[in-house]
Amino acid sequence: MKNILIFYTIIGFAFSQEFEVNGNLRVTGNIDANDQRVMNIGSPEDIRDAVNTEFLQESLREDPGPFEFKLIYFSTFTQSPNTNSQTTVAGYFVLDEMSGLTNSNLYGDATSYFNQLSSEGWMLVTVTGNLIMIWKRPIG
Repeated sequence: MKNILIFYTIIGFAFSQEFEVNGNLRVTGNIDANDQRVMNIGSPEDIRDAVNTEFLQESLREDPGPFEFKLIYFSTFTQSPNTNSQTTVAGYFVLDEMSGLTNSNLYGDATSYFNQLSSEGWMLVTVTGNLIMIWKRPIG
């Protein structure tokens, strides 16, 4: 009986302390932080990543707004119309601001599109690690 009590005491103590994971942690349910801080959040790399306040302040710092935003996934890919000729092309998807999803079309000639955005008053805010580009322009 004494051994069981010691075992439960050790288990209870272990679960009440910090829990460290080396690698990825996958959670299938909700996370309730119980009004505690979430610390050390890195810069986002995907459209659905959480953001830290430093990243948010940098994104909103320049003008007070209001702004409209475009989210663009940028990629390079190799076209090979035949086996003797390969061309590297810069392409992009325009992401829906609400869902983060794209239509199924990958558009080519990204350089021309980005130049067009700049000429229409759009400003590049940031590029995340996975090449999600955030563009903004003043409304009005």
